[in-house]
This record gives sequence, structure tokens and C-alpha cells, in this order.
Amino acid sequence: MSFGKNQCIEDFENIRLLKLVEERDTSGITTFESLVAEDGFSMEEIEELAKCVEFD
Repeated sequence: MSFGKNQCIEDFENIRLLKLVEERDTSGITTFESLVAEDGFSMEEIEELAKCVEFD
């Protein structure tokens, strides 16, 4: 599976925003793993995406 740098950034931003929404929900907090699975990803896919993220 190959991802472009911009796609990785967009995917991580979407995951971060979805996690924020879940944390603000007063009915409870969803685990990161549950959120990943709910969005149709596996933790292995997230680990692969993380490999293409660069920090300055």
C-alpha cells in the first residue's frame, strides 16, 4: 500500500478530528483502536501511515 505525503497528512488530521469529536461526546470516550476500526482502518495500516510522517 503506497500513500502520498499529502494523503498521509490528511488521513492523520481526519483521525485527530474524529477523536476530538468522540472525546467531546458526553456519552463516553471511544478508544483510539475502536475509532480506527470504525473508520475501516486496521492498526497495521495506521502504523504504515505513521512511517511516512516527517517532523521538522
